[in-house]
Amino acid sequence: MLSARKLAAAAAAMTMAAAAAPSAALAASYFVLTIDKSSLTMTDLRSPRLTKAGAQIYELTIFRAPMKGRSKPAGKKGDYLIVQTDFDCAKNKLQHQYSAAYDTGGNLLSSAIKPGPWTKVKPDGKDAALKALGCTGAKPSAGFPLGDVRVGKAIADYRAGLYDRYIH
Repeated sequence: MLSARKLAAAAAAMTMAAAAAPSAALAASYFVLTIDKSSLTMTDLRSPRLTKAGAQIYELTIFRAPMKGRSKPAGKKGDYLIVQTDFDCAKNKLQHQYSAAYDTGGNLLSSAIKPGPWTKVKPDGKDAALKALGCTGAKPSAGFPLGDVRVGKAIADYRAGLYDRYIH
């Protein structure tokens, strides 16, 4: 388990990357795991980190419409959420370690550092794909690649409907 300081540092690094100048691309290889009319969830295929106990991976969820939440300053709405999940590869369990909401400018609006409970990974869906990527390096079989894109561009493209053809 990461300390609160390490989690905050990881989130800060992702925030700095997300807020990078428009001409700069993120050093990421994004892959969309799920998409529907309200949100798009993606991960950096290079984000998994193996640990002694299992794997850690980050996912980023973009909202079609900004989401209300416990933000600072009050009234700001979150455009995307970053979640760090730990996987116990041997026991097929996951635990959400950290989440943080940001606006399109990369400003932190709210965060939760308290880890959630360990739960079983369901055999189908996003969490199973993240576990396979983190624990074995297997690329997800469902979804589609975005490649090296800026988070701000991904938000704009998703909200403009450019990825709607992938919604089933």
